[in-house]
Amino acid sequence: MQKFKTIVVKGKSFAVDLTGEGHFQTTYNDEAVSAESLKSLTFKLTARISQEGRVNIRIAYWEKDSWSDEPGKLVTGSIIGIHGGNNNLLVKWDGDKSSEQCHPNADFIDPKHADELMRLGQALDKAKNTFDRFKKKHSFNGLKRVRELLNDTASDAD
Repeated sequence: MQKFKTIVVKGKSFAVDLTGEGHFQTTYNDEAVSAESLKSLTFKLTARISQEGRVNIRIAYWEKDSWSDEPGKLVTGSIIGIHGGNNNLLVKWDGDKSSEQCHPNADFIDPKHADELMRLGQALDKAKNTFDRFKKKHSFNGLKRVRELLNDTASDAD
């Protein structure tokens, strides 16, 4: 076996050797990893490193778009890792095919409390709708009201 070169995969350095059979070989976690091409070896190392950082933390979340009148909904999924570039959480929502990035400070809830989260989320939606209807019914234009009063006062002075 002869030393070929050092490669860096996902921030980790690997000394690559060329075997007598023409394969590229290195070690990862004290285990030999070999491939017929340097590209294949890099792919294998990337996959192993990625699998090493995987987690599966079950979560529940109340999803409500602030700009929408649609009611919120309970969604569940799993935190499966941390994005390597920006430290966002990688979340795979139940029913979705791929993961998405979520802010690390998102308000995730332990799924054992999902029923209570659903109840409170629905109550919040109902209260917000009631509040919005109340405001719409009882609000007034302050500028218009002041102008009306000033006009009434001006006509009383004549």
